[in-house]
Amino acid sequence: MQGLTPAQIAASPFDVRVVDPHDRGGSAWTPEQIRVMGAGTASPHLVLGSLNIGEAQSQRSYFRAIPRAALGPASPHAPAHFAVAFWAQPWRVMAMRSIDQLIRTGYDGVCLDAVDACHSTWARSQGVNPMAAMAALVTDLAGYARARRRGFKVWAMNGEALLASEPVLAGLDGLFRENLYVTAAGRRRPAEEIAASLALLKRMIAAGKDVIAVERVDSAEMAAAIDAAAERDGLGSYIGRLEPGAGAESERGNRPPVPAPRTPPVPPRRRELGEPTRGAAAFQPDTFTFGPAETGAMPHGLRPAPRGPVQLQADSSGPSAMGLYLQRSCGADHPDFRASR
Repeated sequence: MQGLTPAQIAASPFDVRVVDPHDRGGSAWTPEQIRVMGAGTASPHLVLGSLNIGEAQSQRSYFRAIPRAALGPASPHAPAHFAVAFWAQPWRVMAMRSIDQLIRTGYDGVCLDAVDACHSTWARSQGVNPMAAMAALVTDLAGYARARRRGFKVWAMNGEALLASEPVLAGLDGLFRENLYVTAAGRRRPAEEIAASLALLKRMIAAGKDVIAVERVDSAEMAAAIDAAAERDGLGSYIGRLEPGAGAESERGNRPPVPAPRTPPVPPRRRELGEPTRGAAAFQPDTFTFGPAETGAMPHGLRPAPRGPVQLQADSSGPSAMGLYLQRSCGADHPDFRASR
């Protein structure tokens, strides 16, 4: 969630809220603002601070301290993001300090972003085993975080190939998988690619952990198909609108998944918050996009009216519409979320 106020985030219907630790002006959120967003044991939600551990971002305060030799080329899709030697000790220290700051501020956990940078051409050309290096980094950060604060949650964004590592599987509480069923351009993925990813993702589900598919589509029919596929596969899902002109197939986000061993099937879990009416007609682009006029009076745990999904208008002064409109099975391991059932 970017470009939103703490009150707007607090009013959102999502159980798991991943936020940039800084507002649009570059100032870090305060402990009070994080509590307003829904963090803490008094809330049934999880507020996770996003931490990019696979790329260095030039707008971050740490950037000037990174040795030049540890930086690679800028991303063609995000010029402020640079490849980085994530296996180097200075980078590990930076990540640990960032986790310390998230803990001090009061976040419920961290979402490790760009975990799948270990598949990049640059990382593979550096004379290291990038898969093993990223697995070690994720495992070490998870252990470090929980040693600093018991119960601190550690989620990852993408990188399901690392779930073949038992320490990584044990260290993560949840995982978001972008573009599992469709590519960034909105095209369906081949069935064999989806099956290879699911074989790994279901290891998380079998361990009682959440896996959330994050997809963007351009039609109600495609949204309904992904909804059904995620339910069949036992995943939660966020489904949003595919922005016009989307289709830059990044190396990191659209590689073929690594084949995985077979795992026992996992039955689908029941739906949770934010469920729209079933059927293609119930899906509307831009549902659950947040603007101050519409979200100010929304209570926690908002559920759609029986007539269909809640439609909120985007704030014209902010970024483009988030377009998230489906959420299931998120944050179910949060103790207060369980107690509220």
